Amino acid sequence: MDLGYVTEAAVLECAGIRDQIPIIRLDGYRTDDKAAAMIPASFARLNKILPIDFEESRLVVASGYPLDPDVMDETANISGMEVKPVLSASLEVERAIESAYSKSWEPGNSKSSGYVPGFTTGGKGEDAFWERVESAPVVRMVNSIIEDAYARNASDIHVEPGKNQLLIRIRVNGDLVVHSILLMEAHKPMVTRLKLMAGMDIAEKRLPQDGKYHYERGTVSTDLRISTLLYIRGKGGASPAGE
Repeated sequence: MDLGYVTEAAVLECAGIRDQIPIIRLDGYRTDDKAAAMIPASFARLNKILPIDFEESRLVVASGYPLDPDVMDETANISGMEVKPVLSASLEVERAIESAYSKSWEPGNSKSSGYVPGFTTGGKGEDAFWERVESAPVVRMVNSIIEDAYARNASDIHVEPGKNQLLIRIRVNGDLVVHSILLMEAHKPMVTRLKLMAGMDIAEKRLPQDGKYHYERGTVSTDLRISTLLYIRGKGGASPAGE
């Protein structure tokens, strides 16, 4: 494309046929404001994507070429919805992003009109959340843990929330060993990501759930059984249960 041998329109047409992804013109398209609000403007700008509409229970997300599967997964994680990707010209996506978020966005303000269902705004927790969304997508973090556990022939991965830290342990040759220790801010988005992978109800937080997922990425191909359990926060069981 840079050398002028092929047009972007031709690349989009070939990619759309190969991956069975619709191609749309965004110039003149009326973006659904509620769809755009499903993700923060900073995330849309950083990854050059835009939710433009709803289709049944799916969020329609426009992207230029190439389509990044990790970004689509992260969009599903943030919005809590299944994503239907569509392809569009890169400049049209950029113009549509600016048009969609221009009313509520101000320079230097990463917390735009986008919101995350179930996330309470305000305080340090919100700042940490937005920083995490923009700099360390939970999808890649979960993928990294799964692939490392696979490489080490682990049979189990435990995601264990503590008072101040999130402990990740893996079972290797029958022994539970520490894989990594993360900030507790990673707990909720990691659980949400795992529940989405397993087809669980992400809104149900008071009952244990089970699901399965076939993970295939690069040289890794394996079946996962994913289960959520409950723990009691606070002494004497006075605090509500969490996952």
